[in-house]
Amino acid sequence: MPLPDVCSTNAPLWLRCFVDEVLQGIHCKVSSAPVGCHFKFERDMDLWEVTLFAGKSQVLGGPHDGMTVPTGLELDISRIVLSFEGTPGISWQSEKYSDDDELGNHVSIDGFCQGNHLHLRILHDAPEWAGLSQRIHASTGRIEDLW
Repeated sequence: MPLPDVCSTNAPLWLRCFVDEVLQGIHCKVSSAPVGCHFKFERDMDLWEVTLFAGKSQVLGGPHDGMTVPTGLELDISRIVLSFEGTPGISWQSEKYSDDDELGNHVSIDGFCQGNHLHLRILHDAPEWAGLSQRIHASTGRIEDLW
């Protein structure tokens, strides 16, 4: 399933710029996995929902064949909140609430950007539906991007 991309033409320019700005405060410490993005507009609430997550990388070949490499995200919250107008609300969900909780551990930031209300979530783990983002070939070190 292809991932919705904030660089796609169906995302408004202000949203693409917002996500680019937020990404300045997200650092992958362990791997070079890409950051995935899912967004949607909830018309009945006049709210944009934006979810960011580091992709999953899998090792191919060698003694760690099939292993998923952790991403080790580091968030500079003070940098991320500068992407919002005013002072946004910030919360942290430390655990999954239930088996069907697709978000799991995540930081939520609720605020405004260019007059648009948005709810940003930065997930600890990529959602299952996102699949692998890349494969790391152990024998050559080549990284194969899947999305």
